Amino acid sequence: MEDKILVAHDTEELVSAPGLEDLYLKPIQKLFKQNRGRISKVKDYAPVLMIDIKSEAGATLPALVRLIEPYLKMIHPVKRKNGVQIIISGNRGSPESWLQWPEWLFFDGRPNESYTLEVLQRVGLISDSYSKYKEAPGEIFTVANRVHEQGKLLRLWGAPDEAPSWDRLKTLGMDIINTDKVTECRRYFGGRE
Repeated sequence: MEDKILVAHDTEELVSAPGLEDLYLKPIQKLFKQNRGRISKVKDYAPVLMIDIKSEAGATLPALVRLIEPYLKMIHPVKRKNGVQIIISGNRGSPESWLQWPEWLFFDGRPNESYTLEVLQRVGLISDSYSKYKEAPGEIFTVANRVHEQGKLLRLWGAPDEAPSWDRLKTLGMDIINTDKVTECRRYFGGRE
């Protein structure tokens, strides 16, 4: 049976949802070829493809690995600087199970989880819900320091998607700003188009 992983926010969208391969893997492969072994012309730019699994991890992860294997040339294993890093979020399986997967597959950690040093190497970044800190935003700074001590980046999902919020999150130690306004956010922080 052919492995097909569909990309959708809701179950109702699955009927007409595009596949992960057509929506992301093939376009990334095209960029990789156009830029001669890099995803971008920007030196040392290594993008992340975060896959938020909504289905059961035990069934989805093996299918995902099989789907991605033909694209390994452009994937960021531990030593590749310019490839895409694949990070699994959502239904990730237990941290203890992460070591059974190929070394090029990373996972979205949580601030409240404890990791062995070996498992911590498989954590691509650490994420949490902004709603947990809404009433105590200063706690974000504490969590950010703890995450940075582990040598990881921090991301909060569900934060207000506007410039004052981006600024505040950056001030509190956020490394990754979740936004649907990518161009506007990049301009706000003085980045390139």
